[in-house]
Amino acid sequence: MDFKTSPLYWNFNLLLLWLDLSLVIYFVAKELFERMRENKKLLLFLGIIPLIILLPLGPKYFSNSFVHESLALELAKNPVANSHCLWYGEGCNLMSFASWTSAYHILLSKFIGLGIFGITLLNAILIFLFFFFGYLTIEQLTNKQKSWMYLPLIIFPQMIVLASTPNLDILSLSLGVVFLYFSLRKRIWEAVSIAAYLIHIRPETFIYLFIMGAPLLKDLIKRPKLAAFFGVNLLLKVVEYMKGTEFITEWTLNWGVRSQMLSNLGPGFKFIFNIMSFNILFSALVVIGSIALFKKRKIGLAILPLFSIFAYTTHPYRIFGTGIGVDRYILGWAFASLPAFYEGLKNQKFHKLLLILAIVPLINLDFSESWSYETRVVAEKHLDDLVHISNNNSLPLVSYFPFIFEGKAEAVFIMDDFPYPPGQYLEFQSRNASFWKNTTYIGHIENELFLFVLTHN
Repeated sequence: MDFKTSPLYWNFNLLLLWLDLSLVIYFVAKELFERMRENKKLLLFLGIIPLIILLPLGPKYFSNSFVHESLALELAKNPVANSHCLWYGEGCNLMSFASWTSAYHILLSKFIGLGIFGITLLNAILIFLFFFFGYLTIEQLTNKQKSWMYLPLIIFPQMIVLASTPNLDILSLSLGVVFLYFSLRKRIWEAVSIAAYLIHIRPETFIYLFIMGAPLLKDLIKRPKLAAFFGVNLLLKVVEYMKGTEFITEWTLNWGVRSQMLSNLGPGFKFIFNIMSFNILFSALVVIGSIALFKKRKIGLAILPLFSIFAYTTHPYRIFGTGIGVDRYILGWAFASLPAFYEGLKNQKFHKLLLILAIVPLINLDFSESWSYETRVVAEKHLDDLVHISNNNSLPLVSYFPFIFEGKAEAVFIMDDFPYPPGQYLEFQSRNASFWKNTTYIGHIENELFLFVLTHN
């Protein structure tokens, strides 16, 4: 039997991810309550959660958001029976080319039953953790009496506008801050436990954490049980990436394709140094910190921000500069840049008025719904019409959100390629060429041209 179809393999995946998540919850909650007991003022951070929930946030769904929602729904129905959904969406009515394990989705599955409110609640909790542990780390690196003043330095408008959207970015950045919080305090058990869960969220965190966690390796080797625990998680990721051709296609450096996208580097740098689109003081400290790290010969940490912006801006789906709320991958860049930011913060002092620059991008916050989410709303409104046309033509519906047609019509999932006309693909997207050759546009509903696409079997 192929191991990837074995129930034993998938149930082991599920058990390991729940163990990882349980350790994260335990260590984070334990630290949270201990620090709040020491300093009652930290209770004020709890106000972030209702603040985020009460904001009029329009869901900024992108194609991956529907994958996250669908996987969470499958895992919520029956975690054991649907444990095969934990990787690449195999057997879950999804096209299998997402390159992440579902560490995020087992967490989201506990909130998804509440709909958009549940998604917002989860993200609000994560944003609270980001500011809470971000503040504590700033407190450690700066004058304790003035540490509150530096909080604007870690305000990212992209994090706020995505609060009602299923996404991996807020979870990665939030736990990235928690990981560095424990790492800077040399608390090896907590840091490694956070890292074990983090490597299952996004492919790039798998790379970033090896560089960020390098100073912990000597201590890790001295703890055989902890090393074995992390080793099992690491082995799982290696096995997954070896059996997943899509990871090789999407995330190893396809130099031919990336060289064509180098023109995006300019807009990428302009975005992170644009006072109207991003926290420019954070970016400035990243540059200062990178130079300081380079002088200390910590080359990996020094070049990580530059490598990260190259990786994101030379990928066809990761182009910055299209507006706040769309540039979600800037949060991935912020995660990779945290060590440089903290290094830059150590010896820098800001006048209080200068910190206003950090919150200027909040002026441009866009709370409207994304096009893809509006399309889903239209589809739900005209569900019966779509099902009727699909059944009459004996053709499956193709959309970002096949789960809304479950049990009513045959539906196929397609991701980022969906809005593009046939033929407009880069080299590695040609895997869907055969799909588009047999595609027929039957019609549209409420001017949503790509809402309703049918394909021949």
